Amino acid sequence: MRTFRCAVCTLWVLGLFFSGSAQVFNIEIITSVNTAPEILFVNDTLVAATDGGMLLYRISDAQETRLTVKNGFFSQQLTALALSPHDLLVTGSLTGVISFLNLSTLQVENDLSLSGEPILDLAVAGDTLWVLTRKMVSVYRYEPTSRVYRFIDFYNNFQQSFEQFTSLAVTHGRVWVGTPRGILTAPSDYIRFNLKDAGQWTLLDAADGLPEGTVSRLAADDSHLYLATTQGLVTYNFQQFSAHKQGLLSNQLNNVRVLQGQVFVNDEHNIYRFDGQQFQLVAQFPRFRLLDVAVSRAGELWASTDQRGILNVSGGKHIRFDGPLTNFIGPLLVDSQGRLWCGSSTQDVQRSTGLFMYDGEKWTNFKFFGPLLWSNLSATISLEEDAEGNIWVGSWEGGLVVIDREMTLFPINRNSEPGNVWISSPSRDDTLQLITPEAVRQLFAQTLGARPQSAVVTDIFFDEVHQSIWTVNWNASSGRPLLRFPFPAFSSAALDASNWISYSIPLTMIAAGDLRGYTRDVFDILWLATGKDGALRFQLQDDGALAWDKVTQSEDNLKSNQTLSIAADQDGYVWIGTLEGLSAFLNGTVFDFREDFQPIGLKINDIFVDSNNNKWFATDKGLSLLKGSGSPFDPANWFHMVARGSELNGPNIFHVDLPAEAVNSVLVDPRTSDVILGTPGGIAIIHSNPFASTFNDYSNLRLGPNPFRIRGEPGEAFTLFNLTPGSTVRVLSASGHLVRELRPGNRNEVLGNQAKWDGRNVEGKLVSSGVYLLLVLDPQGRRTTAKVLVINESDRL
Repeated sequence: MRTFRCAVCTLWVLGLFFSGSAQVFNIEIITSVNTAPEILFVNDTLVAATDGGMLLYRISDAQETRLTVKNGFFSQQLTALALSPHDLLVTGSLTGVISFLNLSTLQVENDLSLSGEPILDLAVAGDTLWVLTRKMVSVYRYEPTSRVYRFIDFYNNFQQSFEQFTSLAVTHGRVWVGTPRGILTAPSDYIRFNLKDAGQWTLLDAADGLPEGTVSRLAADDSHLYLATTQGLVTYNFQQFSAHKQGLLSNQLNNVRVLQGQVFVNDEHNIYRFDGQQFQLVAQFPRFRLLDVAVSRAGELWASTDQRGILNVSGGKHIRFDGPLTNFIGPLLVDSQGRLWCGSSTQDVQRSTGLFMYDGEKWTNFKFFGPLLWSNLSATISLEEDAEGNIWVGSWEGGLVVIDREMTLFPINRNSEPGNVWISSPSRDDTLQLITPEAVRQLFAQTLGARPQSAVVTDIFFDEVHQSIWTVNWNASSGRPLLRFPFPAFSSAALDASNWISYSIPLTMIAAGDLRGYTRDVFDILWLATGKDGALRFQLQDDGALAWDKVTQSEDNLKSNQTLSIAADQDGYVWIGTLEGLSAFLNGTVFDFREDFQPIGLKINDIFVDSNNNKWFATDKGLSLLKGSGSPFDPANWFHMVARGSELNGPNIFHVDLPAEAVNSVLVDPRTSDVILGTPGGIAIIHSNPFASTFNDYSNLRLGPNPFRIRGEPGEAFTLFNLTPGSTVRVLSASGHLVRELRPGNRNEVLGNQAKWDGRNVEGKLVSSGVYLLLVLDPQGRRTTAKVLVINESDRL
């Protein structure tokens, strides 16, 4: 068993010790909390387990608090929630982490005993916690000394196999497990009875009088077990089953709850109260998909929804929280206006959940729907900005949409019927109709082996050299998967297929149509990553034809022909991320990276090269950085960031607050040097880039606190942000004497774009109160100055 404790409500996040000092990371976590699988009330506060962390919503004053990995949780993709009599909130997560939030001390402890097994349900019975995963039941016991539940055992030996369990309840001295074929039950006294013995587990099904139908949810009180099934509500008085359907609009129930002595059930859109014989319709929500219900201390009924926030059913109020529509984040783009755009899918994971945009104040979400494949336009997998600030968005099977600077949407896909886009934000909730111009309905060829009218656009690339927009029509049935719009920006000309140029790829170059992403190297050669055929190279010749070449595993020692990502740097290298590791190409040679000089994970999902030639790698195990100023074969130039619960350790590995173990995408904001990560669990923004500066001058220099108060306590620091690479900071007295010099060679003093001064002089003693001059210089001779007032509070003692 592995358990870890973290203090919550901290602003700064501490990494592992490095060179004898703790490196500090300022990480912002952004998630959606509008999808809550489970909710409950603790006094006046609605507690919601969401796929973006725990939400605490105080009813009396509408105060909202979000708890994520920033607050000590090792996983914020929450799936289950339970309240313990020991003043603990217990959560289960998609990644198998069990977390305990102490309501008195606001401490979080994480248990990784079931890591990797998604948690489906939790049930607390006094000092015992039961945990349900897909095919396993586990038991925990409360430990008074540590005030958490400790893992005891798991049970997966039954008399027959089950596709997947669904729900869990404990009552009448037994544990009850919902399955697609009935109820599995065993004694809850795991000390007296050996639950490892399959004979202790009994399946109650149709032969025992249980009506046929999958058990979706279980609830219990002292007299009955309640089963929400696909055939209505079933009650069990521990002797016989009874089916109830009278008053239901749909027999397919998703949920049942016993709340303050009342039984509530719900399907996707309706909530009912059950009086023991029949159902009373309480509320209908045709536009919402309902997930769970709870009753407040004042007797008000509340409901949680899928993507739409929470509902005060009794008061008729809808509460939606700002954030992206969902938490699986694919491609990222920061446009020329400083807006952050996020796709919701990758080529490996397609989710038709939309497109998200943050303008610095609020999130705006776009979700497409309608006949044919309009909803697939929401499976956004590629983003690009053209020369005039128009945003191009490619999708899996839904084609392409362009959003101009006035936020008008122009679809280019194979849909002949009109579709719709739902545009939502805290201040907007509109549905607009979209029509694809007839002249471009056949521009993208249908995807081979996919549904009719499908069109996959895996990447979009603005080619500054040829003043063109390139797109990839994945696995195109036409045999011409590359399309080029020979203009630098979107215009009405793009809505006429005759203005586009399509290209085939020689059969000697590619055997499959799995084309992934573009890049262009310093020699003006364009590259394509492919899913099965290595990396392709091509040049647009004067006559308009393409000249081809390729780099493969068998011919060039590429790590794998399954290339996932590709990016070119300023030195002429082309970095090729594959399913099995990293390679780089330069002047006909493929370089291999392994052991201490390679990314933290072998699956390289994305590569970003920043303005100072630093290489950032998004992998299945975390984020890696190769500094542009040093040799890629020197382990000292590699840095890695992994999630708190990761078992990976090493001298250059930092455990930080990442929303998920895997990172889908990475970019560095050129304006701020912030590193932005898209993950399966939300967005992480690493502010004040602690590894590598991307600034070219001191115009963005920030510093503080000023005045700087010192007492000699750990963690005291005056920080300079947004330095240029290789900066040195000299601290001078008012009379011009050198007090301290902070050098980039000392990672405890200068690292990335920030420098830290602990208020001590060259002898390690705290300086006296007074005004100090800061002289900042870089290797190119550029300089700037600043002043700081130091208040040594020990002088007053």
